[in-house]
Amino acid sequence: MLEKVEMTDYARNIHIEAYTDGYAYDQYSQIYLFSVVGHDSSVKAITAGLVSNRTIEIVRNDEIINVSAPWYYKNRIMSSRLQSGMLHQLVISELFFSKEHGSILIYIPEGERVDDIVFNTLKARFSVPALPEWAGWIFKRLKEEEALEELSGNIRVLRLTTNEEHLDTMISEGIKSDEISFFRKEDLCWEKLQT
Repeated sequence: MLEKVEMTDYARNIHIEAYTDGYAYDQYSQIYLFSVVGHDSSVKAITAGLVSNRTIEIVRNDEIINVSAPWYYKNRIMSSRLQSGMLHQLVISELFFSKEHGSILIYIPEGERVDDIVFNTLKARFSVPALPEWAGWIFKRLKEEEALEELSGNIRVLRLTTNEEHLDTMISEGIKSDEISFFRKEDLCWEKLQT
């Protein structure tokens, strides 16, 4: 469902409108993923304003959500032309791609298993010894430790705040406490140990 997006500059008497079909923002109203569609000049003005830290308004039903991009992270803008001739742009925070920050953003497609996506992201970003069977345990543990939080908006995005040392410690503790194991229970049956 499309929602109206507005940006107003009262000093210059400018009001721009377009539409969004997806966005994700944090508790401080900092937006990290934003999809906007409309006429070329409107879309370009809104995305340029957003990445230069201007506040935009998302009109959702009777609610107005004021958001801006964080000034301390870079953004990428991707563009495509729709068959209707309208311009579609996507503003994406560098936290979806960067390995340099302690915070990682993870997009969760609709219908996908969240724990598997988080596990695959960890394996791609960190050299941590972990087995796919541990995906559920790792996901649960990260949530318990408040290292994983869900952003607001109409697109599901998780923020993962961790580092390699934290993950190593967490997995080591899980192995020591027998919550996770390198062996599956069916591999440890007596008949298999005899052969």
